[in-house]
Amino acid sequence: MDSVTFTVPGLPVPQPRARVTTGEKAHGYYPERSLRSKRLSYPDYKEWIVANYLKARGRITHGYDSSGLYSLSIKAYLPVKYKCDMDKVIASFMDALTGVI
Repeated sequence: MDSVTFTVPGLPVPQPRARVTTGEKAHGYYPERSLRSKRLSYPDYKEWIVANYLKARGRITHGYDSSGLYSLSIKAYLPVKYKCDMDKVIASFMDALTGVI
């Protein structure tokens, strides 16, 4: 199994609870962050994760393991007063990298 190590700078964005519209064209969406928020919106954060992953993967010169076995290890450095559910932070990474790895 190959290893790719990468850093995603900034505050982690936990996966928010999806909202669903009702009516004729019902669909799911993630709510936008307020303009005063210091964090990226969830869709922007997922793109940021993928961009940092692809940048790191580009430095690897050998082939990838095609067995489909992968491991994910996350170190999140959070400010003291920053509260979030770590399961949701991990879900952000797994969601962002689905289909990329």
